[in-house]
This record gives sequence, structure tokens and C-alpha cells, in this order.
Amino acid sequence: MKVSFGVPPLWVEGGLRHQVLSLKRELEKKGVEVEIHSPEKKPSGIFHLFKASFSTHELAGRVKEAGIPLITTPVFYSSHPSLFPFLVKIDSSFSRFKLFSERYFIKEILTLSDLVLPNTEEEKKLCERLGARNVKLLPVGVEERFKDASPEEFVKKYGIKDFVLYAGEIGTKRKNTWRVVEALKGLPAVFIGNPRDEKILEKIKEYKFLWIPELPHSSSLLASAYAACRVFVLASLYETPGISAMEAGLAGANVVITPYGGTKEYFGEYAFYCNPYSVRSIREKVIEAMESPYRKELRERLLQFTWERIAERLVEYYSWIS
Repeated sequence: MKVSFGVPPLWVEGGLRHQVLSLKRELEKKGVEVEIHSPEKKPSGIFHLFKASFSTHELAGRVKEAGIPLITTPVFYSSHPSLFPFLVKIDSSFSRFKLFSERYFIKEILTLSDLVLPNTEEEKKLCERLGARNVKLLPVGVEERFKDASPEEFVKKYGIKDFVLYAGEIGTKRKNTWRVVEALKGLPAVFIGNPRDEKILEKIKEYKFLWIPELPHSSSLLASAYAACRVFVLASLYETPGISAMEAGLAGANVVITPYGGTKEYFGEYAFYCNPYSVRSIREKVIEAMESPYRKELRERLLQFTWERIAERLVEYYSWIS
């Protein structure tokens, strides 16, 4: 079986890149031939597109014109579900005047796709409301190695343990780190990641938090930080579902996370859900998590989502299309 993975023109470090490369690794272990599509190459076999957007719309059209089966993992979520029907209607009206919103391109790709594979049930419902016909759930995975992470390396290097950890993009609107920084004032906290602007880094330093530049995903120090922290916080405006929080939960951290985007499908009743729009709510949930024992049921739940298991499901989906 041969599969081409289609990705946006600029796909940087982050959840999407990690998802694509993890699936590629696990599929190849199962004998599937996987290549990352290059624009100069003609697609062949099954084409699996990651990210439905303006930037991938033309690629999806070329794949369908070539008569190649198209599978799409859309990787999108509206943080304002109540507005979604309105946006769909606007798209319909705009199309008559040749004015297109991002939702228009998402809808076009979904309707072109032979199979749509969202990461959460919430995302699945949005896809169906946009006209996607054949929609199946393909969860995001987590690497099982994090369950064996040790705090020793991080504690030896920085001399701290049982702190609150944030790891990821710092300063972006969706990641909501300004509110997180304010919520953690006076608490022992560590931030790992590259800031989008100097002002938030200044605030992190002003509050005497430890800041560490972005670490490679393969870094043993990152895994050790997960194991050394008491609480991992990911109070984004939405997450689908937050791979870093899954990794930290597997390593032994209590997880404080947004309820928006499908996170409850992964973390169930074993995470601490905060209102990301409220500094007070974030702080209260972090303190509650710090004062609570680790929820071992969380590790058992997250082990259902290993990349190996997700790849097994994906091979089954591919067999339906090929």
C-alpha cells in the first residue's frame, strides 16, 4: 500500500508536524509506503491531506482531478460553535459574489474528500455540518515512552520539582499564555518554548518563573520536565486535544486544560478543566491540581491513544478506500 501525505506549504514545529511524522513512522512499521508529497511530484496511491484550508485547497483539487482517492484530516476547530451555522450561510452567499472566506475553502475540501478523518467528535460534528459525507474519527496519538519518563535529569539540571509547567508556543492568542502567566503569579512555574514577543518574556521573568527556550520533541530533558512537574497547564482557547498535555499526563502530571475543542474525549473525568477566559478559573484549577494526588486512571486512559493503535485504525481506513 502506497500513501502520499499532503501538508501545508509552511508546516512548522508543532502539533500538526508531530502528528504527520508520528503516523508516518508507525505506518512504515506496518509495511505502508509513505512519502511526504512534494509539489513537483505527481500524486499516486492514496492521498492523505493534513489541514483543510486556503493553503491546501488547490492541492486537494489537483488530487481529485487526477482521480486519486482523497482522505482529509481537517485539523480545524471553531472556538465559537454557536456562530458556525452563520458562517456556513455567509460562505454560501459569498460564493455567488466570488468572495471566499477560509470556511469556504474548508467546505470545498471536505466535500471533495472520499473520507474525512477528524481528531475529535466535536470536530466531526463541525465537518458534517459543513457537508462532509463520509466522516470517521481518527484520534491524535501519544508516544508510550513518556510513561517511563524520570524527573531526575530535569531536577539535577535546574534543582526544582513539583512545579507548574507550560510547554508550547508562548504568546499566541489561541494558546492564551498571557492569562496563564497572570494566573500563575506567585506559584512555582516553568515555561518551555519560544516567545512570540518580548513583552510576555519580560513578564515571565518579572514573576521569577523559569524560562527555557523550546526543546526538541525528542529531548530527554522535555520528557524529564513532564515527569518533574506537579501540574501541566494548557489553558488554550481550544485544543484538539493538546498532544503536550497527553504526554505530560502520561509522565505523571495532573493536567489543567481547556474544555473546548474535544479535550474531554481524551482526558475524560481525570483532568482539571478551567475556563480559559478567566484568570481566576485557571488559577483555582491549578491550585486544586497541585493539592490533589496524581490521577493514575489518566495514564490508563491515555494509553488507549498510542500512535501504534492510531496507525492500526488508519490502515483499516486506507483499506476501505484503496
